[in-house]
Amino acid sequence: MPLLERLDYVAQGGLRVAYRASPTVQDLDVLIVARGVPSKGAANWYLQNLVDVVNAGGAGGSLFPPSNGFMEMTAGPTSDAEALRADHRATFRVASVAPLFLRTIVEDLRYVNVEEPVVELSIAGSLPVDDTDLSVTERDVRGWLDDPLAYLPAWPSPGFPIDFDDPREGAGLRIVLEDPITPALRDALEELSVRWLCAIRNYVGFDGREVEPNPGLQLPRFGQGRREFRAAFDEFRWARQSSRDVIVNLLTRFHERVARIAEVEVAL
Repeated sequence: MPLLERLDYVAQGGLRVAYRASPTVQDLDVLIVARGVPSKGAANWYLQNLVDVVNAGGAGGSLFPPSNGFMEMTAGPTSDAEALRADHRATFRVASVAPLFLRTIVEDLRYVNVEEPVVELSIAGSLPVDDTDLSVTERDVRGWLDDPLAYLPAWPSPGFPIDFDDPREGAGLRIVLEDPITPALRDALEELSVRWLCAIRNYVGFDGREVEPNPGLQLPRFGQGRREFRAAFDEFRWARQSSRDVIVNLLTRFHERVARIAEVEVAL
């Protein structure tokens, strides 16, 4: 059985996946069916979070450069009102999204209808699947959902030095840029720190079990010097190595697309 709750439908045959990853743009069609109509719509928020994570560099793993990840929703619920239904259809344009990221998609979308559980989920890319490692079906995803280590690895060449430390509790980031931090860069660094949490929020914990959400404790505290930015996370319970891999990928994208990084320290 999957490690997280509300994924019973996966074992019961309600998951269908046919996707071949590619650096070129393709369509990705998603169908989500829940048991009933929710009293509060949330599908738009969950789908947009996936878009934001991909476009921040969190979906390529070691297969595709973090700077190349791309996702755009061309059809689907974009408001709370449009999310007030039992089924949701969405179409995305995607590129450089690794097969393993489909685990994150499945785990994130299990709560799209809040109180109504998902009973069916279909994810289909426009490229035909083949017998290469770039192709994935529901059989692969089912295996990943049972594995506390099956998450995206880090891009092997981020382009700047990173030191890792193991703190007694919580987690922290220390990011030194090559140039002074402007107000716009400060905003971008804060967004990156929060996006890290959004990318891993459904990862399993240190003990391989589900992490119960506690938003008040999860939000980081920020500090800044002339070129140095810090983010402190008082509580951090997600799987250590997998979480390290994600922040490496997000920082690599930031380094290549936003501002050059001189060095990074990750306390986790």
